[in-house]
Amino acid sequence: MLPILVALTLGVVDGARIFAAQISLANGVREAAIFGGSPTGAKAWCPAALPNPYIVCPGSSLTGQSGQTMADRIVGEAHGLTLPGITLATPVCTNSAGVAVTCTDVTATTVKVSATYRMSLHLTALPVIGAIWPNPVVMTSSTTAAILR
Repeated sequence: MLPILVALTLGVVDGARIFAAQISLANGVREAAIFGGSPTGAKAWCPAALPNPYIVCPGSSLTGQSGQTMADRIVGEAHGLTLPGITLATPVCTNSAGVAVTCTDVTATTVKVSATYRMSLHLTALPVIGAIWPNPVVMTSSTTAAILR
């Protein structure tokens, strides 16, 4: 009886952690997209000097001042998340025809921001559950915002 109670308790705790992490990730990506839609935001993906620990930024990042980037917006909403577990994908900008353009292009009208989060679960510490439940759980969130000029 006790092992079943422990498994149920860990399952409820992990379920709540997954739910809260997805909300934090979605809020961060939404904030990053809103910032990316500002006149200078689409040109500032990650800080030039990454603090440690920090989220994983795209390899060819457009950089900006610390505190004034899309990545900083995600970090600001990452309550309770392990920052190195978050990966910011390269933002995608499109023009009015829906064609992908560089985010520094003056014809860019929208910016799409995406990020993933890898989260380890407590429940998978139990041998039977660990064999059938994916660990880590991978969550993805993305949103698109208009670029204001």
